[in-house]
Amino acid sequence: VHAYPDGRAPGRDRLDSLYKNLTRWVLAGTLPLLLLLLINPGAVLHVFGPRFGTGTTALRILLIGIYDLGFRSCPFGGSGQV
Repeated sequence: VHAYPDGRAPGRDRLDSLYKNLTRWVLAGTLPLLLLLLINPGAVLHVFGPRFGTGTTALRILLIGIYDLGFRSCPFGGSGQV
């Protein structure tokens, strides 16, 4: 049983739009950092010390997994749910 006749709360469309726009901006803002880390992870890891340079493959796998999870949970990604 819904509290509203049409099953949608007032202002829900505005909230949906805001959520979608915010998610797009967050993903678009992280894309340059993702590309930097995917293209040249050794240089970024070297900031933490020379021994961290061996973690480039692990970093790439983690980045792909985390970014994929982000796309699956955003409104314009794989699930399309809000």
